[in-house]
Amino acid sequence: MTSNISIGSPAPSINVQHWLRGDPLSNFQLGKIYILDFFSTTCGYCGPVLSHLAQMQEEFSDMGVELIGVAANEEAETANEALAQVDKWVTKWLPNTKIRIGFDHSGEMAKHWLLASLSFHLPQAFIVGRDGSIAFIGDPDMPVLQTLAEYKGEQG
Repeated sequence: MTSNISIGSPAPSINVQHWLRGDPLSNFQLGKIYILDFFSTTCGYCGPVLSHLAQMQEEFSDMGVELIGVAANEEAETANEALAQVDKWVTKWLPNTKIRIGFDHSGEMAKHWLLASLSFHLPQAFIVGRDGSIAFIGDPDMPVLQTLAEYKGEQG
């Protein structure tokens, strides 16, 4: 049974089968802030949102913010076909990306993050704070920016 997660919960592990962009990451480093954005290639809103979040990473890089895009819920005949469609989609929306992009074909990330937080739509963002706990769950729009601004204020 999957445990429920909410704000303040320890972040679940990272368990993707393929890293399409960036170096593999298996654990969150304490002291860094991570934004995980779950997306799907069939979601019309996901491309612009992930592109915007990639720009935000640049803006907040001095704070140790790192964006990780996670392709979840991809539908294709085979894992290789799904991987190819994700790679094509990422190339279209983030041609020069410096962010990590992971592919969750097994459904483990979706189970331990999306389902555990009762999140049923994409895109869906999670912020993992410096202490390794969940600081935000929700639509990756203005609340993400507000949460990062709050972190920046704590540094000041």
